Amino acid sequence: MKPWPFVVVLVGLVLGGTVYILVREPENGASTRSGRELPRLPLDRVAAPLPPRFAGPLPSRVEGFHHELEQGPPLSYVRARLLEGDQEMGAKFLSVLRQAAASARSLDELWGTHGVVLGLGDHGDDKPPDDMDFLKGLHDEGVPCAWLRERLADAAKEPPLLTELLWRKLVRCPGSETTAFFAREDAPITWVLAHHSLFDSPRFTPALESAVRRILNQGREELLVTAMYRLSRHQEPVAQGLREELWRRASGEVRAEWERREAMRDEFARQWEQEQAWKCPPIPNPPGRVDALTVDRCLEKWVASSWTATARFAMSASRAPELQGASEPLATVRNFSSLSEMKAWARERKLVPAATPTMEDEPRSLSLSSIMRQAQRAFVINLETRDFPRRHDELLVTLAWKVRPALAGVVFEQLPPKTLPADFFQPPSSDEYTLRAYADGQRFSVKARNSHSLEDIGAVVGLLNQVLESRGSPHRFAVLDSQVSEVQVVFGPEAALREADARGLWRLGDGREVLVQAEARIEKNLRRLLGELPF
Repeated sequence: MKPWPFVVVLVGLVLGGTVYILVREPENGASTRSGRELPRLPLDRVAAPLPPRFAGPLPSRVEGFHHELEQGPPLSYVRARLLEGDQEMGAKFLSVLRQAAASARSLDELWGTHGVVLGLGDHGDDKPPDDMDFLKGLHDEGVPCAWLRERLADAAKEPPLLTELLWRKLVRCPGSETTAFFAREDAPITWVLAHHSLFDSPRFTPALESAVRRILNQGREELLVTAMYRLSRHQEPVAQGLREELWRRASGEVRAEWERREAMRDEFARQWEQEQAWKCPPIPNPPGRVDALTVDRCLEKWVASSWTATARFAMSASRAPELQGASEPLATVRNFSSLSEMKAWARERKLVPAATPTMEDEPRSLSLSSIMRQAQRAFVINLETRDFPRRHDELLVTLAWKVRPALAGVVFEQLPPKTLPADFFQPPSSDEYTLRAYADGQRFSVKARNSHSLEDIGAVVGLLNQVLESRGSPHRFAVLDSQVSEVQVVFGPEAALREADARGLWRLGDGREVLVQAEARIEKNLRRLLGELPF
């Protein structure tokens, strides 16, 4: 018998199986395949030094600011140099900032010029927010905190507008060094309270005590409600005594406002207690079905009672369309015998640092992306913005800073389109952004979409990954699949990112497709508001 026909058939089966593995979508629970490939963008790569304009002058006046800015370095480059502790750039920036503050008529004007160098703050708005008491996001990261503290060490010699700008930007900086600054008598009380809420709550700090005493001494009635709210969470006798004194000083109108807020808080507490009192059914036996809300509220309780029984349910639920919203934690239960095993797996694959001392102190989560967010290796990014041009270069700087030192020394810029983006319901603009990275004597360039309301996260991630690849790094950024403007970006070794995808621990997406889907969702919601589509 000749072996050739058998060999041909065998080779055909092997090749056919190989192609099948490469093109099939990874199934939930599968760990033998490599997962989805990360998208690659068309890239222009040439040998090129950093352009001379990066050493050029910075605008020194509010009037004509943006015209002068075109002659010198982009503001994202200035921020990157401050983050790296560049003393020469720090002195240069301080000089022009003082001149701009002297020429500005208001804080709004100063904030809308050089303000972005000190951190984006409320992303999507060139005006200082009236209330900085909002959740932290990626666009609040990458603030040059050391530079700000150095400047505020002797704030009395700076112009008042500049001093106010520095304090408001310092609010976004964590750490004990910053808290010590807010304990100073010259720290603006409003921003002391805001910083405490963001970083120091629920601790009763000297900074908070000092701020409340100044409110009482200065008769700052407009701050009484906020101060009482901050103190209401503290049981220390000093805190309770200050709160009682605030109440005695409060007018009838202030007391009414406080009681209204207290009623709202009581209602939120009641609703939370109702959610906590949710009676979870027994762990469903296959092929029993439950709704996504029940899984979301009960999964952690089920694994606490029996991980094995919950894993059997998770296997049966892996293909249930109605449970796709809980697919990540269900995949954790299917793939691992405990949460500790999942965390150890993530450490072994360098998806989280080997030493993450706070990991066990944070709220429990069965989602890999949540664990990585805690370790600063996954980031939630809101792509929606009102700014034009979009700040892709600022996002590039922020992400590069968050994963330091992998992209140390890389310089970014963007060349904006000459035309505004298309209006809603119109075909997308063909006039695109050019995003650039200068690294190791080379210039990398990609095109970014001129979206009507979103940043092109696919172009941002694609450019970063090309630079990482050129440096021989195994690490990559990846966008998780989404249909909304708030997306998750994860960072780690490419092989590990894809293995997690193959296991169903997340679903890797294409940033360009995510952008298109988010735009379509926004337009659909607008048509609903206009009455063109039913709710």
